[in-house]
Amino acid sequence: MAELKMPNINKIIITGRLTRDPDVRFTKSNQVVVNFDIANNHAYKDGATNEWKKLTTFVRVTLYGNLGDRVKEKLHKGTPVFVEGRFQEETWTTSDNQQRKAYKIIGSKIQILEKSVEYADAVIEKDEEVPENEPQKKIKDSEELDDLPF
Repeated sequence: MAELKMPNINKIIITGRLTRDPDVRFTKSNQVVVNFDIANNHAYKDGATNEWKKLTTFVRVTLYGNLGDRVKEKLHKGTPVFVEGRFQEETWTTSDNQQRKAYKIIGSKIQILEKSVEYADAVIEKDEEVPENEPQKKIKDSEELDDLPF
């Protein structure tokens, strides 16, 4: 039987609002680590009752280095964000010897979705150099789209 060649893809894209102000810490090598949780809402219609219901999922997000450094002052409880990154599992043992497991997103890109002019359409990616107070803008002009060969 032929071996299945499957790519190793680990990519998460999610939107939500911060449920608390970010926790900013530093590693021993003085690298910034920003942790926050977001709430993502999903509405669905219950087939049995024909009523709309809401399912909320809470997700931990961690941003490292320059990415965390550039957004740590801009994020606060309630900020709507778009986060792209990879899924990671953490395991640990509690003081009473119980095994615990949690999942989080290691962010590689974040977009603040506030209506504020300062943050509108700002996309901040992990390995980019973005000048202070001047977020990168991704422009999707209809003329640019017309020039595509497909």
